Amino acid sequence: MEAGSGSYQKAPKRPDYTPFLGRYHDAWLGDVNLYLQGNQLWLKSVRAPRLVGQVLPYRGSTYVVRWKARSLNADAFAAFALDEQGHASGFKMKPISALTDFSYDFQDLDLKRVPEPAVVN
Repeated sequence: MEAGSGSYQKAPKRPDYTPFLGRYHDAWLGDVNLYLQGNQLWLKSVRAPRLVGQVLPYRGSTYVVRWKARSLNADAFAAFALDEQGHASGFKMKPISALTDFSYDFQDLDLKRVPEPAVVN
């Protein structure tokens, strides 16, 4: 940065993952949890324990799921549907690469958010 130029680099803003956190359900895959680990967003399938991956911002409300088990060779896009308040109501997935084994069937998943029970005081 040149002295007196008035330009500077801002630290990148940390994404707010709060609107995505929670439990989602698909009729075939079952429950999937989106949770924070440190300041990173993660996805974990209850029924398929190898399906654990970091969820990374990509473009708009589309994210990339980078599977922890790199041998899966099946990273996927997760396109979130957002409600009026900007909270995720569900998401659909599809493989990033056309070379991903067709048996993963990501495109058939229709994950819907499971509402949290109301807190009664």
